[in-house]
Amino acid sequence: MDSIGKLIKDFRGTILKAPLRENIIEDLDANLKTYEKEQAEEKFRGFIRTCGVSQKILEHDLYDNQIDMLNKIKKSIHESFRWPYLYGTNGIGKTFIAKHTTLYAVRALKEKVSFIKAPMFFKDLHKHPDSMTVINNLRYTPYLVLDDLFSHNISQAVLSNLFLILDYRYENKLPVMITSNFKPTELTKDLYLAGSNSNVNTQLCSSVVDRLMGLCIPMSFIGKSVRLIKTKEEIIERKRTEDEIW
Repeated sequence: MDSIGKLIKDFRGTILKAPLRENIIEDLDANLKTYEKEQAEEKFRGFIRTCGVSQKILEHDLYDNQIDMLNKIKKSIHESFRWPYLYGTNGIGKTFIAKHTTLYAVRALKEKVSFIKAPMFFKDLHKHPDSMTVINNLRYTPYLVLDDLFSHNISQAVLSNLFLILDYRYENKLPVMITSNFKPTELTKDLYLAGSNSNVNTQLCSSVVDRLMGLCIPMSFIGKSVRLIKTKEEIIERKRTEDEIW
């Protein structure tokens, strides 16, 4: 073997030792894991930024009935694709619960969760130049929360768009949480009566309710109006402060 050939042989033997090659692979693997972790964290922060709920909601105290309901919802989230249809009277904190659920779900599932105020959404949908794209976004998003559903004007167009969203999510087992003032047992009749001035089709009402009940577990949220409780607490606190001053 000539001197050049020997030099190349010796060079290869030095560079390509197994321990060095393993170290290179380990370093690359560690760098990849660090990169993947950073990417996952950035993706998670993106989910938080775009979910539609401010994290300031977590600074507010919870009442006992709200804590109980959140624990019940968390259990449903982890055990089933069927999320709650949360119903009850005005002022008891359904929206508050829905926002907490949204932030919890983003953290627990590390997936995109979209919180939508239904009255504003359906009111403004027809103004959008590409409303079908908007509807498709709600059909495909991994997790969806529709707050205060059916407190808006009920029309054939609204129910048709809602059916497109719910039907796709039902067929593909994509969870949705609903908050509403309407009881599920009377929902079909109530929707028809609410939309009677808009010539709403009874069959369409029935189809929407069927998909909704297939997607959601009805949960009744009972309690006193949180707004009234807070108003009374503020009055008591203000009177106590005035008494201390005088």
